[in-house]
Amino acid sequence: MSNSKQLIRHRIASITTTRKITNAMELMATGKLKKQKERMLQYREYGEQVRQFAAQVLVQDIESDLLKSQEGGCVTIAFCSDIGLCGGYNVNLQKLAMEELDPEDPLFLIGKKALSFFVNNGFDLQNEMTGSDDLTFAELAKITRQALALYYEKKAGSLQILYTRFVNAITFEPVVVKLLPLEKPVSQNRLHKETIFDPDPQSVLSALLPMYLESLVYGAFLESKTSEQACRRMAMETATDNADELIETLKMDYNRARQAAITQEITEIVAGADAL
Repeated sequence: MSNSKQLIRHRIASITTTRKITNAMELMATGKLKKQKERMLQYREYGEQVRQFAAQVLVQDIESDLLKSQEGGCVTIAFCSDIGLCGGYNVNLQKLAMEELDPEDPLFLIGKKALSFFVNNGFDLQNEMTGSDDLTFAELAKITRQALALYYEKKAGSLQILYTRFVNAITFEPVVVKLLPLEKPVSQNRLHKETIFDPDPQSVLSALLPMYLESLVYGAFLESKTSEQACRRMAMETATDNADELIETLKMDYNRARQAAITQEITEIVAGADAL
């Protein structure tokens, strides 16, 4: 009986230590989520302005290879986390990748955690740099231009991004968004159609395209990092709550074992007294 109580005490001590770690990670993820969400919302304003200007160009009567479908696979830029402990964040992304992506198509991966998954499943990885926590806009823009070059060289027929869309603090979903070929927006705004461009709209589109795609990719990156921190906060909160419940259960087991030991000792004393 004493061994049973000792084992329970050791389990309680071990789970209490783990609870301190998960609680600390929850607090860290909460702080990072707040900062990351602020960055994402601030960038959305810039990204929206770029998209609106691109829509003004695309609504013009122009002919461009960027608006036409071409033969070839689809080059993908995918975002995952650098570390784990973030619930189903990476698993859900990997499931969608297996459903939507062709392993033979070019893939640019941002993040380290899913690297072994894509390698083991035979995906055609194009880049060496995989870390994402300290990724800058310039570094991500470089990868975007590399992916765009494959499209220009007709080594791929389309360009898309795979990322986790941030809906709110408890809802985030992996999605695939196609970037190229471009689609003309449906607009009835005559101001857009009658805008005067200098030089011509097609030249403006060629100059604008890299900036437009870089803004979309970077916006997806910020949403992915925000979703990662939100998912990690939820996972650590759940782990902490589970630890609390398990500790309470073990304390009840410990009290039962202690009460059983006391009862046994009393029974032995009474039995000894009766024997006298």
